[in-house]
Amino acid sequence: AATAGAAGVNLGEVVSWARRLLAGAGVAEAPLEAEVLLCHALGLGRAQLYARLRELLPPGALRRLLCLVGRRMSRQPLPYILGRREFYGLELVVTPAAMIPRQETELLVELALEWLASHPGPRLVVDVGTGCGAIALAVARHAQEEVRVVATEVSPPALALAWHNAHRLGLAGRVQMVLADLLSPLRGPIDLVVANLPYVPTADLASAPPELRWEPRVALDGGPDGLRLVARLLSQLPSRLAPGGAALLELAPQQVDKAMTLARRHLPTARLHLHHDLAGLPRALFLHLPIY
Repeated sequence: AATAGAAGVNLGEVVSWARRLLAGAGVAEAPLEAEVLLCHALGLGRAQLYARLRELLPPGALRRLLCLVGRRMSRQPLPYILGRREFYGLELVVTPAAMIPRQETELLVELALEWLASHPGPRLVVDVGTGCGAIALAVARHAQEEVRVVATEVSPPALALAWHNAHRLGLAGRVQMVLADLLSPLRGPIDLVVANLPYVPTADLASAPPELRWEPRVALDGGPDGLRLVARLLSQLPSRLAPGGAALLELAPQQVDKAMTLARRHLPTARLHLHHDLAGLPRALFLHLPIY
């Protein structure tokens, strides 16, 4: 009945209908996401959609759109529905095998590339808990040729997804993927460690946005205080970081003080510095060891 009722409906009317449905389901950015889903259903760019708003919905397109809108109304994250996510200029394939890369994590890539540019020469960079490969692949794409990148991941499905993205982007030759728990199989010396580890406190997951239910819990749950894996990684760094080496860790703003205390305990000689995200919140902890 819905398909029959769509006869004579133009794209502008369909967008309005999808916006109302998404807004009613609690989707915060319903106007934008309705357009994105219609573009995906029709294989159009947004500029093309705007130019065709008076055109009628093509036969068969309503069924595809109903499926997409229904998935989003169930609060499945938009990147999982689209199957892709842009991160630091790379289009990554994303699936529920790994957490969706966030925009704030691009700060780690920027800081890593700045550090590498100021420390030229052959360098070993390790992305710990790579997920879909976002950080490792962005660093490999933009760093100088002599930089070697290793990506570790404890989840086999996530590591397979990272491999897929590496091959798609032509970066398989520049990134070594390792199935590992943090830095366990690596002995160093490592010049730069970059990590966006799970840091959501376990109790907070119950009240988290419904979209998080679709992401793998292992990629989100940071234990009682959110720092279980961060603390383990910090304990591994003294035996693996090279003299003069550095580490970049993404954190929740409310965890910064405790994380810095842990860092000072495990790396008492390291220089610590906090970097803020676009919202002005402390987001990345930078640790730099002295050369001697």
